[in-house]
Amino acid sequence: MAKIARDPKAECRLGEVICTQGPWKEMCLEKDWEDQIEKDETRYLQWYFRGANHQVGKAFRIPVDVIDEHGHKYKEHILIGYEGAGY
Repeated sequence: MAKIARDPKAECRLGEVICTQGPWKEMCLEKDWEDQIEKDETRYLQWYFRGANHQVGKAFRIPVDVIDEHGHKYKEHILIGYEGAGY
């Protein structure tokens, strides 16, 4: 079976990219954010992205606290989908 070498620095950078590319002025995770993750492992989710449908095999919805450009704090979510997901 083939193996892929993990790169902890690249994984950390991926987290930084996800956290900095949101549309919010500021964003932070709550202390218990991992307990609040919503998962959907429906085998054939369909997401519309950049003009095309994509099959997503697994998705996570992660709650975040955000501050918008007007200084208002509220809750939003980061939605991550795994395209194909090995199915």
